[in-house]
Amino acid sequence: MSVDLTEHLIAGLHAKRSGQGWLAKCPAHDDANPSLSINVGKDGTVLVYCHAGCQQAAVIASLRAMDLWPGGSRQDRARSRLEPLRSHDRRKVASALQLWCRSRPADGTPVERYLRSRNIIRAVPRRIRYLERAKHPSGSRHPVMIGLITQGLDDQPSGVHRTFLAADGLSKASVSPDKMMLGRCAGGIVKLGAISGPLLIGEGIETTLSAMQTTGLSGWAALSTSGLTALRLPRECRDIIILVDGDDPGRMASKHAAERWCAEGRRVRLATAPDGTDFNDLLRASKALGGPDE
Repeated sequence: MSVDLTEHLIAGLHAKRSGQGWLAKCPAHDDANPSLSINVGKDGTVLVYCHAGCQQAAVIASLRAMDLWPGGSRQDRARSRLEPLRSHDRRKVASALQLWCRSRPADGTPVERYLRSRNIIRAVPRRIRYLERAKHPSGSRHPVMIGLITQGLDDQPSGVHRTFLAADGLSKASVSPDKMMLGRCAGGIVKLGAISGPLLIGEGIETTLSAMQTTGLSGWAALSTSGLTALRLPRECRDIIILVDGDDPGRMASKHAAERWCAEGRRVRLATAPDGTDFNDLLRASKALGGPDE
């Protein structure tokens, strides 16, 4: 198995022999000089490592997007056969993970300033990072708050969510759209915390972080109403609180998601924002009225 996989990687990445292993261009970033090492461990395990600093999950996800790495469980492999990615979708996933690999932690960046401007003062989750001078479809370049999208069932990296920011980070950039996704995003989430007791699930990153700050609970952002209705949850998600935006699409999507998850035997509760608002609006209003920071 390891011999077959190694040969598959060498051929697919045009790897060259280097010492006891091989070197290839890393598929998780724009690699001008080969930085991905491929080796076989003493137990026969195939080992890959990006010396340019790409996260291991991004490397594996990029290899899977290129059909160069096997899936995880038997269920994952069966689902992959049922839902094959077309070649242009694989390219989108690879491009998305290259952006993620270029990003860096959000501390002290315009991303942190942006969240603070929205009264979100909790620590920035690891799956929210900063991407400098990213290109918008309009041609302009802006700092970006980038979130890693993973599939809800297996936590497999599959895309990124981008919020284009003003240069000072105090607001979103004056571009349309100011939020975009790239990759395989259907059924994906930005996981803002680990599963630990009741789990908050909201649409937007900001609204989910706001509710996490207020309640102390963990949360995931489904990124859109369609994302909420398409989200498939792992078995360990037993207690769900859906953060319902105060509009008709948000209420309808939350209703459909709640019905499906209840039918799966999960406990589901709805927390609904007033008409025309979301939970970040409520957090900001509380701060304006002199409420507590958390």
